Amino acid sequence: MSRSTACLMDADCLYELSSAQSIQVGTEKLNSGVVYTLAIWQERSRQRRELRELARSPELLRDTNLSFDDVRHESRKPFWRK
Repeated sequence: MSRSTACLMDADCLYELSSAQSIQVGTEKLNSGVVYTLAIWQERSRQRRELRELARSPELLRDTNLSFDDVRHESRKPFWRK
């Protein structure tokens, strides 16, 4: 399981991501509110796409110890929702 998938299912990790003052993108730190928000949304979108792919593979899902319902619920959230 990738770190982002694990982070998505861990509420504390998401809180840290969403409450950080800046986010590292490439070699640049982003402090602008709009740019930061867009970066968070892009990351959530990517994580939820990974979860949808994970849900298609019962073997991988079983390896992560995540329930299908939890993964499906999280992956169906819009990217702008925590």
